[in-house]
Amino acid sequence: MQKVSDTVHNHRVLTIGSTTLTLREWAKRGKVSYYTLKWRVDQGWPPERLFERRNAVKDGMKVCSKCQVTKPVEGFYERSRGGWLAECKVCFKARYKR
Repeated sequence: MQKVSDTVHNHRVLTIGSTTLTLREWAKRGKVSYYTLKWRVDQGWPPERLFERRNAVKDGMKVCSKCQVTKPVEGFYERSRGGWLAECKVCFKARYKR
């Protein structure tokens, strides 16, 4: 069960299951931005989706943002700061081939 309430000091409190924390504490625990979490709660997202990461790599697979095909992460270029580009190598090369 999800419950959101405001305290006297305007710290938003979120209860998921039997755990009650402020939105900032949940954001830190779930490794998402406070503002992302606040927006998702305000939009009525279900608790099981509140901490999802967009285009997350699951089991070594990632979805290309351009062709929407699920491919192994080896099919994507790595970013210098970690992670992978949003589009696969094939789409990336096609974009710059001109």
